[in-house]
Amino acid sequence: MKRNTICKICAALLGIVMTLGFAGCVKTPSDVPDTTTTSAPVAVTTEGDSSPVEPADYENYQFKVLERELASGTSIYYEAFTDTESTDIINTALVKRNRLVEDRNKIKIVSTVIPNTSMKSAISTMVSSGDDLYDVIFGYGGYTMYFAINNYVRDMNTFEDIDFNREWWYTSTMEESKIAGKNAFAVGDICTASYTATCCIFYNKTLGAKYNVENCYRLVLDDKWTYEKFKTVGLAVTADLDGNGMDANDQYTLAAANWAYQPYFYGQGYNLLVTDSDGNPAIGNLGETEVNILEDIIELCNADTTWYLTKYQGSGMGTADVFESGRCLFWAQLMVGANKLRNMSMDFGILPLPKRDESQEKYISYLHTKTSLLSVPVTNSKDDDRTGHIIEDMAYHSWKVIRPQYFEVLFDGIIARDSETTQMLDIIYDNVFLDLVQPLGGVGLTINNAIRGLIDTNSKSIASTWKSNMSQNQKILEQVIKKYETLP
Repeated sequence: MKRNTICKICAALLGIVMTLGFAGCVKTPSDVPDTTTTSAPVAVTTEGDSSPVEPADYENYQFKVLERELASGTSIYYEAFTDTESTDIINTALVKRNRLVEDRNKIKIVSTVIPNTSMKSAISTMVSSGDDLYDVIFGYGGYTMYFAINNYVRDMNTFEDIDFNREWWYTSTMEESKIAGKNAFAVGDICTASYTATCCIFYNKTLGAKYNVENCYRLVLDDKWTYEKFKTVGLAVTADLDGNGMDANDQYTLAAANWAYQPYFYGQGYNLLVTDSDGNPAIGNLGETEVNILEDIIELCNADTTWYLTKYQGSGMGTADVFESGRCLFWAQLMVGANKLRNMSMDFGILPLPKRDESQEKYISYLHTKTSLLSVPVTNSKDDDRTGHIIEDMAYHSWKVIRPQYFEVLFDGIIARDSETTQMLDIIYDNVFLDLVQPLGGVGLTINNAIRGLIDTNSKSIASTWKSNMSQNQKILEQVIKKYETLP
C-alpha cells in the first residue's frame, strides 16, 4: 500500500522524543482511574475533508479511550491523550485530529492513561464486573493474545465502517494476524506507537564514507539492498583499534542483539508459522530454506565482524552505545532507538531491512510488539455502528493529520533531511508487518525464545530445537484457535 507523505512521518520520530513534555499527563495509581480529557484549543476545519465515513450526530457522546502511559523504549507518543500545557507539534496534531473527529461526529474524546503494568488487571476487572468503561483500548502489543484468549476483546471485523484495505491500516498485518477468521486487534496509523516500534537499519554515513563503502541509499533505490549485500558491503569497516585483538572497544560492521534475527528473517519475507487448510497459523516442519537463513543469521551475529551483545555483556555497553560512539556501520533497531543518538557526532542515516534477493517485490519492515494495538472490549456492545464509525474516522484523520507531522520532526536535528532520507522513510513505512510469533509468546509459545537461545549459544541446532518444541507449540496454537472461535 502506498503511504503518501511518509517521509514526513519518520522525520518526526527522533526529534520529538526529546521534546515531548506532556506535563499534564494523568498517571493515577489505581487500575481503573477516573477518565480525564485534556485538550488545547486548536482551530480546525473540515474543508477538503475526504474521510470515507460521513459526519454523524452522536449527541455529545463521550468516546472513552484507555491507553498506557509513556515509557522510553516502548511508547513515546500518546494515542489520544493531549496536554493543555504543551505546544509540541505532535501534541498539537493530536488535538487537531481529536477536534476534527469530535466536530464531525458530535462527540467528546475522553482519554484515560494508566501504567502499562496495570493494563491487564484493569481490563480483567472491567470485564468481570461488566462495566462499560471504555469504547476502545490502545494496549501494549505484547498483551494482545492475553486479551484475546480470555475473550476480553471483540472481533474487529464486526464493525461495518472499518475497512482494513484502506491506506491508513497495515493491511498485510491485518490479513496475516487473522485466527479463526477473526482479528482481536487492529493496527495502522491510528496507533501512533507503531511509528516508533517499526524496525530499520541505522547507518553510519561518516564511517561508510571513510572506508569507501558502497552507497547504501543507491543500493536500496536500485533494489539491490539484499541480505547478502548487507552482510558484505561494509566488512572493511571492522578494525582492531587498539592493537590488542578484537574486543568490546573495537570497531565493527554490525552491532546486534539476539532479537535481531527477527528483522533479518522477516525482512526477507520468511515466516516461522505456516497456514493450515482452515487459514489458521500452525507449527509446520521448518523448511530447509528457513533453516538455512536462520543458521546464516546465527553465524552473522556471532561473526568476528559483529559486536554481539551477549558476547560483550560484561562490557557495560549496549548496541546503542557502540553505534552512538561511531564504532559500527550498521545497527538494526526500532525507530524509537533514535532518541539515544541525539548526541552522536557522526552523520547517520536510515535504511530499510534488506530483501531476500532482487526479485523480492517490496522491502518489509518488521513491527515489534512494543507497538500499541487497538482493541474493542467486550463490554462495549451497545452501538457497533457508532464504534466502527468513530474508529474509522479517527484512523483516517490520524493518517491525514498526525502522520505528516511525525515525519516532519522525527529526525529533526539528527539526520539531514534530504531527498534520499525522504525516500528511505517512504520505503520503510510502505510495508509494515507484525508477525504473530512474538505476541503468541505471551501465552506460552516458545519459538521466539528458543531461537534467541540458539543465537546466544552460537548453536545451529535449529532443526532439532524446532522438533523438540513442535508438539507443545502446536497444542498452544490449537488452544488459541479455540479461544478465537468464541471471540464475540
